[in-house]
Amino acid sequence: PVASAYIADVSTKENKAKNFGLIGAAFGIGFIIGPGIGGFFGEIDIRLPFYIAAGLTFANFLFGYFFVPESLTMENRRQINYAKMIPGVSLFALRNYKGILLLISAFFLANLAGQALPSTWSYYGIERYDWNPRQIGLSLMVVGLLVAVVQGFLVGKLVTKFGKRKVIIYGFLLWTVGMFLFAFAHEPWMLYAFLIPYALGGIAGPTVQGVISNQVSEKEQGILQGSITGLVSITAILGQFIFAPVFYYFIRPET
Repeated sequence: PVASAYIADVSTKENKAKNFGLIGAAFGIGFIIGPGIGGFFGEIDIRLPFYIAAGLTFANFLFGYFFVPESLTMENRRQINYAKMIPGVSLFALRNYKGILLLISAFFLANLAGQALPSTWSYYGIERYDWNPRQIGLSLMVVGLLVAVVQGFLVGKLVTKFGKRKVIIYGFLLWTVGMFLFAFAHEPWMLYAFLIPYALGGIAGPTVQGVISNQVSEKEQGILQGSITGLVSITAILGQFIFAPVFYYFIRPET
């Protein structure tokens, strides 16, 4: 949430969608590099990937502490309300944004639907294609590459050319088409092909987040982004209770 709030602070209304897309691109790059690092160093020592992850995280801390300037000006800062720092309490702040509740609801539902992949991807690959861990890792690298390209390079250009409304509508449409087609991916190459419309649908998320961010004042960006991150965390929890059991139900021997 702090990274999202920082992006909101340093962005103009015109380029917020593009800059929020860069966050998604960073996660995509992590999906590309992470499995390779974990697999390579894990063969040397099972604990080594954790040491490397800790080192990278500490390096990130040092970079933020010494080189990242404060984004919030003094006049836009507010007194800390420790009650709102209790986990879950910030979610209640969303009730203050009645004008954008529909957009927030759409963002929530989209993220909930998006949990279908991380909840079942490896199981699906094993069940349908008899994939081994290497093949699963390779597929995740492809997902990460597509996400990085779409959210890192396309979001800003498409918003500039077509406007936020069209990008959101057609982005969600492409995402829907991609997820629907996954059900008919009888061969691995089909799954990879259907990843294209799915990944292109990723233009919607950063654009929605940018539109939502533009509706609140600079003082409220931290609360808003923290609340949105809380909603995304809830979808990650709900997704495990929805999609994994449904997947298991339909692959049981008796079915």
